[in-house]
Amino acid sequence: MKDLNQDEIESLHVGAVLESVAVSTISIEQLKAYATASSDYNPIHQDEEVAKKAGLPGIIAHGMLVAGMMSERARMWLKANLTPNQYRSWKVISYQNRFRGMTFLGDTVFVGGTITEAKGRLATIELQAKNQKGDLLTTGVLKIKISH
Repeated sequence: MKDLNQDEIESLHVGAVLESVAVSTISIEQLKAYATASSDYNPIHQDEEVAKKAGLPGIIAHGMLVAGMMSERARMWLKANLTPNQYRSWKVISYQNRFRGMTFLGDTVFVGGTITEAKGRLATIELQAKNQKGDLLTTGVLKIKISH
């Protein structure tokens, strides 16, 4: 089997864009399900009164819920843009997030990104999550490797 080079992974080139798409509108049911899955039962994610007593304008989504939406958006883009063999062999090398703003109950989360580094079988994808007003919620850097 020959090694992959940059030309063989044409979709993973610097400047390739993951179009920003609406991935979810935050619902109380979603927050409850995420709390159960993550064991994060902090009431600011489910109880309006508690959130306001904590100094927040209202219920906020779990930051890691949005981070998960971002990685899922990247996965969807990779599935659409890699060959089947490349898609089956990619893996995460690292994934870092920075929370920039609060995501509120009822917000629609849009996620997009850009390939900022690509060399051989390695790529870096910078991701952004914004709400329906265009406010920046979360940024992330996903580094991936394609084995085949």
